Amino acid sequence: PSSPTSTPQPPPTAPAPPPAAAAPQKSTGTVLFQAAAPIRSRPWFVKSHRQEGRYLLLQDTSHQLYYLDPAGKLLWTKALEGPITTDIWEIDFYKNGKIQYLFATNGQLHLLDYHGRSISKYPHPLPTTTQPLYLQVVDYNQDKQYRLLLATAQGDIYIKDKHYRTLPGWAPRAVTHSFASTPFHCRVRGKDYYLTLQADGTLQALNRKGKNYSGFPVALNAPVHNPLLVRKGKTTADTTLIVLTDAGKCIQMSLNGQEQAVQQLPRLKDTKRFVLCPDQVSGQRYIVMRQDATKGELMDEAGNLLFELPHAAPHWRIQYYDFGSSHQFYVLTDPDQHLTYLYDQAGKLLQDAPWPNNGQAVGLLFYQHKRQLVIYNCTGTQCLQFQLP
Repeated sequence: PSSPTSTPQPPPTAPAPPPAAAAPQKSTGTVLFQAAAPIRSRPWFVKSHRQEGRYLLLQDTSHQLYYLDPAGKLLWTKALEGPITTDIWEIDFYKNGKIQYLFATNGQLHLLDYHGRSISKYPHPLPTTTQPLYLQVVDYNQDKQYRLLLATAQGDIYIKDKHYRTLPGWAPRAVTHSFASTPFHCRVRGKDYYLTLQADGTLQALNRKGKNYSGFPVALNAPVHNPLLVRKGKTTADTTLIVLTDAGKCIQMSLNGQEQAVQQLPRLKDTKRFVLCPDQVSGQRYIVMRQDATKGELMDEAGNLLFELPHAAPHWRIQYYDFGSSHQFYVLTDPDQHLTYLYDQAGKLLQDAPWPNNGQAVGLLFYQHKRQLVIYNCTGTQCLQFQLP
């Protein structure tokens, strides 16, 4: 996608103090763009063959899609039939170095070029309009012979070529239960694996024909609504699959289906769930949110308390970024109160007040040479830009 990139031990003896404000950032920001209707989407960063830098895609509540250049200039708008429901993927359909954008609404799969025009025979009708729908793009040999993985809420997986022709064994491949997160592909020692984690705790590793590899499926026998995290090694034995159950059990398995480690994260009497939040930069690290009845806390992989969340909320959106060299950032968005908080690696608030937000994730860029953080945050009809320092 505009980007595809998601253990602890006993709790600390004393809770960490609430985060203190440090180097607060003025909360107004600069208006980068004003839409015709309230913006409903997150800011999607995409690349283009025309110019370096990050282009921006936004969608408003009337389903208009806006395409902005790196300076924030509007290049085009396009009316869609509904909201975008998947990530946005960059592909080179014609193998000529030009980038197009692939995404799904609740009824169609779209592929748009730099000018906002549909290419080839797109859009194509989706196999279902039931949400959620999961989309993943696979390029086995980096030769732009793309495979499109579409997974439905019912637990069906379709794999199609870039011309939308269904491949044998995937018409669909049913896994009998809904997914915890988007199924995805990885390659280890020349073998291709389609990894699926289902909400009932079933873990599968499928080959190109949709058949399970030896050792799979694995029944974890616990509800899961967290992403599956993979740390690739040189072999299947030292490749690690990390699953965090809703109840806080962290299970590590090899790509051979062998259990490597199991650890129960510290729970309180009123703990409701645990949420795994992958690092948005590498996808290799993660933090964990423990949500209790009256508070929420962030923990690192070793189980150490990072800091307490600013207030109790049932649906926190957590974005974790680790740029190395003590440049870690945590973005917390409360979609119910429509507020976004930004913290540094020490758990210090970097704002003088939380930013009003449309309830979606923010866009974040970090420029290492300038040590500058740039955040794109949508609220109402505006996309605002904040710079730190």
